[in-house]
Amino acid sequence: MGIMCKYGFYRKNEEPYSSSATNRIITAKDHAFVQINIGHLYENDLYDGRFTTFAPSGFVRAQGDADSSLDRLWQEEEGRDQAVDLARF
Repeated sequence: MGIMCKYGFYRKNEEPYSSSATNRIITAKDHAFVQINIGHLYENDLYDGRFTTFAPSGFVRAQGDADSSLDRLWQEEEGRDQAVDLARF
């Protein structure tokens, strides 16, 4: 069956988390793993309730590539979704 997540649906036990940058599986021993949620904004800079999740693994962070991989992934996401200018922050 699986595990019920906070959104009310079941997540299969066989579906491990994977790194956004490398698609490596995030293990239970990866204590340097972080999950970053970036909120989407309307044209008038108000939060619209949506967000995009990125998950750089400890391996990526240890290599010092977390910032460049996050930038690359956001540029790809920005092309798919409405443009959000992060330079304002």
